[in-house]
Amino acid sequence: MVVTAAAGCISLAQETLRVTMANVVEFQTLVGAADAAAALGDVYHEGLPPPADENSDTYTRAELEALRPYALIWTEEEQGFRLTPDSADGFSVSGTLHCQIEHDIDPLIANDAGEVDRQHRNLIGKIIDELKPMARLGPYLAWETLTFSGPFRRHPDDIEEMGNSIASLLTFTYGGEQ
Repeated sequence: MVVTAAAGCISLAQETLRVTMANVVEFQTLVGAADAAAALGDVYHEGLPPPADENSDTYTRAELEALRPYALIWTEEEQGFRLTPDSADGFSVSGTLHCQIEHDIDPLIANDAGEVDRQHRNLIGKIIDELKPMARLGPYLAWETLTFSGPFRRHPDDIEEMGNSIASLLTFTYGGEQ
């Protein structure tokens, strides 16, 4: 699959968050990547790669399970990117980016909702802990706030078709001078 290189201020903001996530060791461990370069392959922009069947927009369970775990990054739909002139030759750039982290649920604990929740929150908490010191370090996203939402479990009616997974949403607001 060909992926066009990020260019321009909007795509570059998303790419910066993609690089940031790939450099989180806990995320690398989750996706089974040896390093950040390998983890980049499990961080997607705006959507997952298309299903194998070119005539379908529906994934098979095997395809979804092969894609997981992953992070999916997108720009907020409403006012997700803002550019404000702040001097004769400078601009203030700000916006909101979302990062959904989804992974399969260990079948050994799938029937224990409390344990599924605790293990997932521990995982996401460790990822957030690693993101904290990165907030003001280049080449990472200079985020101002990070909000956690979730977790969201796959609906029981969908497990047979899509597999048993859990996800959370991290929302980043960022801003700064360019």
